[in-house]
Amino acid sequence: HGDGGIHGTGSLLKYDLIKSKIAWTQNYPFGIDSGAISLDGKTIYMPDGEAAYDGTWHLIDTSDGTIKGTIFTVSGNAAHNTIVGFTGKHVYLGGLNNSTFFAADTTTNKVTSTITKMAGGVRPFTINGSESLVFTTHTGLLGFQVSDLNASKILYTVPVAGFTAPAGSTSAHGITISPDEKELYLIDTPNSYVHVFDISGL
Repeated sequence: HGDGGIHGTGSLLKYDLIKSKIAWTQNYPFGIDSGAISLDGKTIYMPDGEAAYDGTWHLIDTSDGTIKGTIFTVSGNAAHNTIVGFTGKHVYLGGLNNSTFFAADTTTNKVTSTITKMAGGVRPFTINGSESLVFTTHTGLLGFQVSDLNASKILYTVPVAGFTAPAGSTSAHGITISPDEKELYLIDTPNSYVHVFDISGL
């Protein structure tokens, strides 16, 4: 694929695992990146790429790969990471160069809330089951932030103690929480570690 801009456009292939055959392929006039699928399986929310800088997520119909709408955040946002919430009512959007985190309504496809002034551009993130907390990684931060999705505010900034990373680097690039929501796992790219944090107090 190409992730937009100077990196070019992208494409998708749908493969039927039951019938073991290709269902469709589509080439798009925009880049593709880390998308997510709706709970009913009918829609893919596809960011048009970290190199596009136009703040757009495309809604792709999973039945045939056609485009059926868009979600716009802000101009200059390098659309990159996406998660559909467990209720299916919201889709969460992060741009790698933008320090604002976005949530959009999946019914209206409009941004409904933001969390601003984060540590840096939003890299991989994850949410808890009740969609009350988001755990975000950021360009230049070897660690993560915890934010309240309901109040749209940052609660904690958590660095990785005893480790360093080059300034401005993609320091932490991967984050998830355990099914019981008691532990958080953070990928430390420059040091080749997975750091484990106790989040049971949250």
